[in-house]
Amino acid sequence: MKPLSVATGFLRMQPMQLHKDVGQLPYHLARELGWSSELVYWMEEASELIEPADFSQWVRRVPVSISPSRLRHTVLFLNYLRHNARRLDVLLVYHLTSESLFNIMLYKALNPRGVAVLKLDMDHRGLAAFEPAPVLSKRGALMRLFAATPIDFLVIETESLYRELLPHLTRMGHTLHLLPIGIDCSESVDLDAVLAAKQNIVLTAGRLGSYQKHTELLVDALEQLPGEVAGDWQFWFVGTRTAEFDGRLAAFRRRRPDLAGRVQVRDFIASREELAALYRRSRVYCLTSRWESFGIVLGEAAYFGCYLLSTDVGAASSLTSGGQHGSLVAVGDAAQLAQALRGILTGATPTEASARWAHEHVRRHLAWPTVARRFGELVEQHLAARA
Repeated sequence: MKPLSVATGFLRMQPMQLHKDVGQLPYHLARELGWSSELVYWMEEASELIEPADFSQWVRRVPVSISPSRLRHTVLFLNYLRHNARRLDVLLVYHLTSESLFNIMLYKALNPRGVAVLKLDMDHRGLAAFEPAPVLSKRGALMRLFAATPIDFLVIETESLYRELLPHLTRMGHTLHLLPIGIDCSESVDLDAVLAAKQNIVLTAGRLGSYQKHTELLVDALEQLPGEVAGDWQFWFVGTRTAEFDGRLAAFRRRRPDLAGRVQVRDFIASREELAALYRRSRVYCLTSRWESFGIVLGEAAYFGCYLLSTDVGAASSLTSGGQHGSLVAVGDAAQLAQALRGILTGATPTEASARWAHEHVRRHLAWPTVARRFGELVEQHLAARA
Protein backbone atom coordinates (compact mmCIF):
# COMPACT_ATOMS: atom_id res chain seq x y z
CA MET A 1 0.00 0.00 0.00
CA LYS A 2 1.37 3.41 -0.93
CA PRO A 3 1.86 6.00 1.86
CA LEU A 4 -1.18 8.20 2.37
CA SER A 5 -1.76 11.60 3.91
CA VAL A 6 -3.95 11.73 7.02
CA ALA A 7 -5.30 14.53 9.19
CA THR A 8 -6.59 13.73 12.67
CA GLY A 9 -9.09 16.22 14.10
CA PHE A 10 -9.71 16.55 17.83
CA LEU A 11 -11.64 18.86 20.14
CA ARG A 12 -10.44 20.08 23.53
CA MET A 13 -6.82 19.00 23.45
CA GLN A 14 -5.31 18.50 26.91
CA PRO A 15 -1.59 18.54 27.90
CA MET A 16 -1.16 14.74 28.21
CA GLN A 17 -3.11 13.68 25.13
CA LEU A 18 -0.17 13.39 22.77
CA HIS A 19 0.76 10.35 24.88
CA LYS A 20 -2.74 8.94 24.47
CA ASP A 21 -4.76 7.65 21.54
CA VAL A 22 -5.31 11.01 19.85
CA GLY A 23 -1.57 11.63 19.61
CA GLN A 24 -0.26 8.09 19.33
CA LEU A 25 -2.42 6.86 16.44
CA PRO A 26 -1.30 9.60 13.99
CA TYR A 27 2.26 9.21 15.30
CA HIS A 28 2.36 5.49 14.56
CA LEU A 29 0.54 5.85 11.23
CA ALA A 30 3.48 8.03 10.21
CA ARG A 31 6.20 5.94 11.81
CA GLU A 32 4.93 2.46 10.91
CA LEU A 33 3.22 3.10 7.57
CA GLY A 34 5.12 6.11 6.30
CA TRP A 35 1.97 8.22 6.10
CA SER A 36 2.13 12.01 6.11
CA SER A 37 0.37 12.85 9.36
CA GLU A 38 -1.17 16.02 10.78
CA LEU A 39 -2.92 16.57 14.11
CA VAL A 40 -5.47 19.37 13.92
CA TYR A 41 -6.91 20.46 17.24
CA TRP A 42 -8.63 23.05 19.37
CA MET A 43 -7.70 24.04 22.93
CA GLU A 44 -9.99 25.92 25.29
CA GLU A 45 -7.03 27.76 26.81
CA ALA A 46 -3.34 28.05 26.08
CA SER A 47 -1.26 25.34 27.76
CA GLU A 48 1.91 23.48 26.87
CA LEU A 49 1.38 20.01 25.43
CA ILE A 50 3.61 17.30 26.90
CA GLU A 51 5.17 15.99 23.71
CA PRO A 52 6.87 12.59 23.28
CA ALA A 53 10.55 12.89 22.40
CA ASP A 54 10.35 12.53 18.59
CA PHE A 55 6.67 13.36 18.06
CA SER A 56 7.30 16.47 15.94
CA GLN A 57 9.54 14.45 13.60
CA TRP A 58 6.55 12.39 12.54
CA VAL A 59 3.43 14.51 13.12
CA ARG A 60 2.75 18.11 12.17
CA ARG A 61 0.70 19.88 14.83
CA VAL A 62 -1.95 22.33 13.60
CA PRO A 63 -3.63 24.23 16.46
CA VAL A 64 -6.51 25.87 14.59
CA SER A 65 -7.97 27.61 17.64
CA ILE A 66 -7.22 28.45 21.26
CA SER A 67 -10.57 29.64 22.54
CA PRO A 68 -13.49 28.45 24.72
CA SER A 69 -15.83 29.06 21.77
CA ARG A 70 -16.99 25.88 20.02
CA LEU A 71 -18.42 28.00 17.19
CA ARG A 72 -15.04 29.62 16.58
CA HIS A 73 -13.33 26.24 16.51
CA THR A 74 -15.94 24.76 14.16
CA VAL A 75 -15.57 27.62 11.68
CA LEU A 76 -11.77 27.50 11.76
CA PHE A 77 -11.62 23.73 11.34
CA LEU A 78 -14.00 23.93 8.38
CA ASN A 79 -11.72 26.62 6.95
CA TYR A 80 -8.73 24.28 7.41
CA LEU A 81 -10.61 21.63 5.43
CA ARG A 82 -11.59 24.14 2.74
CA HIS A 83 -7.91 24.71 2.05
CA ASN A 84 -6.59 21.16 2.64
CA ALA A 85 -9.29 18.55 1.95
CA ARG A 86 -8.21 17.83 -1.62
CA ARG A 87 -4.66 16.86 -0.61
CA LEU A 88 -5.76 14.59 2.29
CA ASP A 89 -6.29 10.90 1.54
CA VAL A 90 -7.78 10.24 4.98
CA LEU A 91 -9.65 12.38 7.49
CA LEU A 92 -9.94 10.87 10.99
CA VAL A 93 -12.17 12.71 13.46
CA TYR A 94 -13.18 11.83 17.01
CA HIS A 95 -16.58 11.58 18.72
CA LEU A 96 -20.15 11.58 17.48
CA THR A 97 -20.82 15.33 17.53
CA SER A 98 -22.37 17.75 15.08
CA GLU A 99 -18.94 19.35 14.58
CA SER A 100 -17.41 16.02 13.54
CA LEU A 101 -20.26 15.35 11.12
CA PHE A 102 -20.03 18.82 9.55
CA ASN A 103 -16.29 18.28 9.09
CA ILE A 104 -16.84 14.98 7.33
CA MET A 105 -19.57 16.43 5.10
CA LEU A 106 -17.32 19.26 3.91
CA TYR A 107 -14.34 16.95 3.45
CA LYS A 108 -16.33 14.50 1.33
CA ALA A 109 -17.91 17.31 -0.69
CA LEU A 110 -14.46 18.67 -1.56
CA ASN A 111 -12.73 15.29 -1.86
CA PRO A 112 -15.21 12.50 -2.71
CA ARG A 113 -12.36 10.00 -3.20
CA GLY A 114 -10.99 10.64 0.29
CA VAL A 115 -11.66 8.27 3.18
CA ALA A 116 -13.58 9.76 6.12
CA VAL A 117 -13.31 7.84 9.39
CA LEU A 118 -15.20 8.59 12.61
CA LYS A 119 -13.56 7.25 15.77
CA LEU A 120 -16.37 6.99 18.30
CA ASP A 121 -14.16 6.82 21.41
CA MET A 122 -17.25 6.30 23.57
CA ASP A 123 -18.38 4.37 26.64
CA HIS A 124 -21.72 2.70 27.31
CA ARG A 125 -23.38 6.01 28.11
CA GLY A 126 -23.17 6.82 24.40
CA LEU A 127 -25.67 4.06 23.61
CA ALA A 128 -28.43 6.39 24.80
CA ALA A 129 -27.97 8.39 21.59
CA PHE A 130 -29.32 5.45 19.60
CA GLU A 131 -32.53 5.10 21.60
CA PRO A 132 -35.76 6.46 20.02
CA ALA A 133 -35.91 10.25 20.36
CA PRO A 134 -38.59 12.89 19.69
CA VAL A 135 -38.33 14.25 16.14
CA LEU A 136 -37.70 17.81 17.29
CA SER A 137 -35.16 16.93 20.00
CA LYS A 138 -31.44 17.68 19.69
CA ARG A 139 -30.67 13.98 19.85
CA GLY A 140 -33.16 13.22 17.10
CA ALA A 141 -31.64 15.95 14.92
CA LEU A 142 -28.11 14.64 15.58
CA MET A 143 -29.12 11.10 14.60
CA ARG A 144 -30.71 12.29 11.36
CA LEU A 145 -27.55 14.22 10.55
CA PHE A 146 -25.48 11.16 11.45
CA ALA A 147 -27.51 8.91 9.15
CA ALA A 148 -27.06 11.36 6.27
CA THR A 149 -23.32 11.92 6.71
CA PRO A 150 -21.15 10.10 4.11
CA ILE A 151 -18.81 8.39 6.60
CA ASP A 152 -16.69 5.72 4.94
CA PHE A 153 -16.42 3.72 8.15
CA LEU A 154 -16.48 4.07 11.92
CA VAL A 155 -14.30 2.42 14.56
CA ILE A 156 -15.06 1.58 18.19
CA GLU A 157 -12.56 0.52 20.85
CA THR A 158 -14.15 -2.35 22.80
CA GLU A 159 -15.72 -5.67 21.85
CA SER A 160 -18.81 -5.15 24.02
CA LEU A 161 -19.70 -1.82 22.41
CA TYR A 162 -18.96 -3.22 18.96
CA ARG A 163 -21.58 -5.93 19.51
CA GLU A 164 -24.13 -3.45 20.83
CA LEU A 165 -23.58 -0.77 18.19
CA LEU A 166 -23.34 -2.98 15.12
CA PRO A 167 -27.12 -3.52 14.64
CA HIS A 168 -27.83 0.22 15.00
CA LEU A 169 -25.14 1.30 12.55
CA THR A 170 -25.91 -1.44 10.04
CA ARG A 171 -29.54 -0.32 10.02
CA MET A 172 -28.38 3.26 9.35
CA GLY A 173 -26.19 2.13 6.46
CA HIS A 174 -22.86 2.73 8.22
CA THR A 175 -19.90 0.36 8.44
CA LEU A 176 -18.37 -0.31 11.89
CA HIS A 177 -15.02 -1.92 12.73
CA LEU A 178 -13.37 -2.87 16.02
CA LEU A 179 -10.11 -1.00 16.59
CA PRO A 180 -8.72 -1.11 20.14
CA ILE A 181 -6.70 1.69 21.63
CA GLY A 182 -3.00 0.91 21.52
CA ILE A 183 -0.61 0.51 24.43
CA ASP A 184 2.98 1.76 24.54
CA CYS A 185 5.03 -1.44 24.54
CA SER A 186 8.28 0.19 23.46
CA GLU A 187 9.99 -0.46 26.81
CA SER A 188 11.42 -3.96 26.92
CA VAL A 189 10.00 -6.15 29.71
CA ASP A 190 11.71 -9.29 31.03
CA LEU A 191 8.50 -10.65 32.49
CA ASP A 192 10.14 -13.37 34.62
CA ALA A 193 12.41 -10.79 36.28
CA VAL A 194 9.56 -8.29 36.69
CA LEU A 195 7.25 -10.83 38.34
CA ALA A 196 10.03 -12.04 40.64
CA ALA A 197 10.63 -8.46 41.84
CA LYS A 198 6.95 -7.63 42.45
CA GLN A 199 5.97 -6.28 45.86
CA ASN A 200 2.64 -6.76 47.60
CA ILE A 201 1.21 -3.46 46.42
CA VAL A 202 -2.31 -2.74 45.18
CA LEU A 203 -1.97 0.34 42.97
CA THR A 204 -4.63 2.71 41.71
CA ALA A 205 -3.86 5.90 39.79
CA GLY A 206 -5.79 8.72 38.19
CA ARG A 207 -8.00 11.63 39.16
CA LEU A 208 -8.60 10.56 42.75
CA GLY A 209 -11.99 11.69 43.99
CA SER A 210 -13.52 12.38 40.55
CA TYR A 211 -17.00 10.98 39.99
CA GLN A 212 -15.93 8.91 37.00
CA LYS A 213 -12.93 7.25 38.67
CA HIS A 214 -14.89 6.54 41.90
CA THR A 215 -11.66 5.83 43.80
CA GLU A 216 -13.47 5.98 47.15
CA LEU A 217 -14.89 2.56 46.24
CA LEU A 218 -11.49 1.05 47.02
CA VAL A 219 -11.43 2.89 50.36
CA ASP A 220 -14.92 1.52 51.13
CA ALA A 221 -13.76 -2.00 50.25
CA LEU A 222 -10.70 -1.70 52.50
CA GLU A 223 -12.96 -0.71 55.39
CA GLN A 224 -14.71 -4.04 55.03
CA LEU A 225 -11.51 -6.10 55.31
CA PRO A 226 -10.32 -7.49 58.67
CA GLY A 227 -6.87 -6.18 59.54
CA GLU A 228 -5.28 -9.63 59.58
CA VAL A 229 -6.30 -10.23 55.93
CA ALA A 230 -4.08 -7.40 54.72
CA GLY A 231 -0.89 -9.14 55.84
CA ASP A 232 2.06 -7.18 54.48
CA TRP A 233 0.13 -5.60 51.59
CA GLN A 234 0.20 -1.87 50.86
CA PHE A 235 -2.39 0.22 49.01
CA TRP A 236 -1.08 3.04 46.85
CA PHE A 237 -3.25 5.94 45.65
CA VAL A 238 -1.46 7.99 42.99
CA GLY A 239 -2.70 11.09 41.17
CA THR A 240 -4.39 14.44 41.52
CA ARG A 241 -6.80 14.51 44.48
CA THR A 242 -9.89 16.43 45.45
CA ALA A 243 -10.24 17.90 48.94
CA GLU A 244 -13.20 15.59 49.47
CA PHE A 245 -11.06 12.55 48.70
CA ASP A 246 -8.33 13.71 51.09
CA GLY A 247 -11.02 14.04 53.76
CA ARG A 248 -12.31 10.56 52.95
CA LEU A 249 -8.84 9.06 53.41
CA ALA A 250 -8.32 10.96 56.66
CA ALA A 251 -11.60 9.58 58.01
CA PHE A 252 -10.57 6.06 56.94
CA ARG A 253 -7.27 6.36 58.78
CA ARG A 254 -9.07 7.45 61.95
CA ARG A 255 -11.52 4.57 61.80
CA ARG A 256 -8.97 1.95 60.76
CA PRO A 257 -5.67 2.69 62.51
CA ASP A 258 -4.68 -0.93 61.87
CA LEU A 259 -4.60 -0.22 58.12
CA ALA A 260 -3.69 3.46 58.17
CA GLY A 261 0.04 2.83 57.78
CA ARG A 262 -0.56 0.57 54.76
CA VAL A 263 -2.17 3.34 52.72
CA GLN A 264 0.31 5.40 50.70
CA VAL A 265 -0.63 8.56 48.76
CA ARG A 266 1.43 10.14 45.99
CA ASP A 267 0.82 13.12 43.72
CA PHE A 268 0.31 12.93 39.97
CA ILE A 269 3.27 11.37 38.12
CA ALA A 270 3.99 13.04 34.79
CA SER A 271 7.13 11.00 34.04
CA ARG A 272 6.34 7.91 31.94
CA GLU A 273 9.50 6.25 33.26
CA GLU A 274 8.51 6.81 36.89
CA LEU A 275 5.00 5.52 36.25
CA ALA A 276 6.38 2.42 34.52
CA ALA A 277 8.63 1.80 37.53
CA LEU A 278 5.57 1.92 39.78
CA TYR A 279 3.73 -0.58 37.57
CA ARG A 280 6.77 -2.85 37.75
CA ARG A 281 6.73 -2.77 41.58
CA SER A 282 2.99 -3.33 42.02
CA ARG A 283 1.52 -6.81 42.01
CA VAL A 284 -2.08 -5.66 41.46
CA TYR A 285 -3.63 -2.77 39.60
CA CYS A 286 -7.13 -1.75 40.73
CA LEU A 287 -9.54 0.29 38.58
CA THR A 288 -12.80 1.40 40.22
CA SER A 289 -14.28 3.58 37.46
CA ARG A 290 -17.98 4.04 36.85
CA TRP A 291 -17.23 4.17 33.11
CA GLU A 292 -14.33 4.09 30.64
CA SER A 293 -14.25 4.15 26.86
CA PHE A 294 -11.25 1.80 27.00
CA GLY A 295 -9.16 2.17 30.15
CA ILE A 296 -5.61 2.63 28.82
CA VAL A 297 -4.20 2.39 32.33
CA LEU A 298 -5.32 -1.27 32.53
CA GLY A 299 -3.37 -2.15 29.38
CA GLU A 300 -0.30 -0.28 30.62
CA ALA A 301 -0.42 -2.04 33.98
CA ALA A 302 -0.93 -5.43 32.34
CA TYR A 303 2.08 -4.91 30.08
CA PHE A 304 4.24 -4.44 33.18
CA GLY A 305 2.96 -7.64 34.78
CA CYS A 306 0.20 -6.38 37.08
CA TYR A 307 -2.76 -8.56 37.94
CA LEU A 308 -5.93 -6.67 36.99
CA LEU A 309 -8.75 -6.02 39.46
CA SER A 310 -11.38 -3.84 37.85
CA THR A 311 -14.97 -2.82 37.59
CA ASP A 312 -16.49 -4.24 34.41
CA VAL A 313 -15.96 -1.16 32.25
CA GLY A 314 -14.21 -0.39 28.96
CA ALA A 315 -11.73 -3.07 27.88
CA ALA A 316 -11.54 -4.70 31.33
CA SER A 317 -13.39 -7.79 30.13
CA SER A 318 -11.21 -8.38 27.07
CA LEU A 319 -8.02 -7.66 29.05
CA THR A 320 -8.99 -10.35 31.59
CA SER A 321 -10.67 -12.77 29.16
CA GLY A 322 -14.04 -12.16 30.76
CA GLY A 323 -12.62 -12.38 34.29
CA GLN A 324 -10.77 -15.66 33.74
CA HIS A 325 -7.41 -13.89 33.94
CA GLY A 326 -8.21 -11.11 36.37
CA SER A 327 -11.02 -10.07 38.70
CA LEU A 328 -14.09 -8.18 37.46
CA VAL A 329 -16.56 -6.60 39.88
CA ALA A 330 -19.81 -4.73 39.34
CA VAL A 331 -19.66 -0.96 39.14
CA GLY A 332 -20.15 0.60 42.59
CA ASP A 333 -20.19 -2.70 44.50
CA ALA A 334 -17.82 -2.24 47.46
CA ALA A 335 -18.74 -5.60 49.00
CA GLN A 336 -17.84 -7.46 45.79
CA LEU A 337 -14.59 -5.51 45.53
CA ALA A 338 -13.75 -6.38 49.14
CA GLN A 339 -14.40 -10.05 48.44
CA ALA A 340 -12.13 -9.98 45.38
CA LEU A 341 -9.42 -8.22 47.42
CA ARG A 342 -9.68 -10.83 50.17
CA GLY A 343 -8.99 -13.58 47.64
CA ILE A 344 -5.96 -11.74 46.26
CA LEU A 345 -4.45 -10.72 49.59
CA THR A 346 -4.79 -14.17 51.15
CA GLY A 347 -3.39 -15.97 48.09
CA ALA A 348 -6.65 -17.79 47.39
CA THR A 349 -6.71 -16.05 43.99
CA PRO A 350 -3.53 -16.89 42.05
CA THR A 351 -2.26 -13.81 40.26
CA GLU A 352 0.94 -14.69 38.41
CA ALA A 353 -0.51 -16.87 35.64
CA SER A 354 -3.19 -14.27 34.90
CA ALA A 355 -0.62 -11.48 34.86
CA ARG A 356 1.38 -13.47 32.31
CA TRP A 357 -1.69 -13.97 30.11
CA ALA A 358 -2.62 -10.27 30.20
CA HIS A 359 0.94 -9.17 29.41
CA GLU A 360 1.08 -11.46 26.40
CA HIS A 361 -2.36 -10.33 25.21
CA VAL A 362 -1.29 -6.69 25.29
CA ARG A 363 2.06 -7.38 23.65
CA ARG A 364 0.56 -9.39 20.79
CA HIS A 365 -2.65 -7.50 20.08
CA LEU A 366 -2.50 -3.98 21.53
CA ALA A 367 1.00 -2.65 20.86
CA TRP A 368 0.71 0.64 18.98
CA PRO A 369 2.46 -0.55 15.79
CA THR A 370 -0.06 -3.42 15.57
CA VAL A 371 -3.03 -1.08 16.04
CA ALA A 372 -1.70 1.40 13.47
CA ARG A 373 -1.18 -1.36 10.92
CA ARG A 374 -4.73 -2.56 11.55
CA PHE A 375 -6.07 0.94 10.86
CA GLY A 376 -4.06 1.02 7.63
CA GLU A 377 -5.53 -2.36 6.63
CA LEU A 378 -9.07 -1.04 7.21
CA VAL A 379 -8.39 1.95 4.94
CA GLU A 380 -6.82 -0.31 2.32
CA GLN A 381 -9.79 -2.71 2.44
CA HIS A 382 -12.18 0.18 2.00
CA LEU A 383 -10.28 1.58 -0.97
CA ALA A 384 -10.10 -1.89 -2.57
CA ALA A 385 -13.83 -2.44 -2.09
CA ARG A 386 -14.60 0.97 -3.57
CA ALA A 387 -12.37 0.26 -6.60
